[in-house]
Amino acid sequence: MRLKATRTNKTIFSTGFAHDRRLHERQLDTMSTLLRYVDDFRRLASPCLDLCLVAEGVLSGCAEYLKSWDLAAGTLFLDEVGVPHNHSGLFYLPSLRDQFEFVAADRSLMPLILEALDSQQ
Repeated sequence: MRLKATRTNKTIFSTGFAHDRRLHERQLDTMSTLLRYVDDFRRLASPCLDLCLVAEGVLSGCAEYLKSWDLAAGTLFLDEVGVPHNHSGLFYLPSLRDQFEFVAADRSLMPLILEALDSQQ
């Protein structure tokens, strides 16, 4: 028997914490800012699988710092189904070790999320 993911009327974001502890305070600030717009945060799996769940519509969005390999794969899924996000998914060798702040959300929520994050800076 295959389990089928169910959608809720709640706005649920996935997130995770960067391996670089220096980013944790910024991530907590981001989560605090986003709590005005989302009902809950979850960490369901790997970042790439979370982005697949955003692409499928099971999750409303994702906000966290990601490495380039998670972004490259995840943005492919999101681009294929038209979910907006704030990153191109293109990387160059010098940036492969960096972590990138990443946000993806359904079309109705993304403008609010980007505005909230811009006002945070």
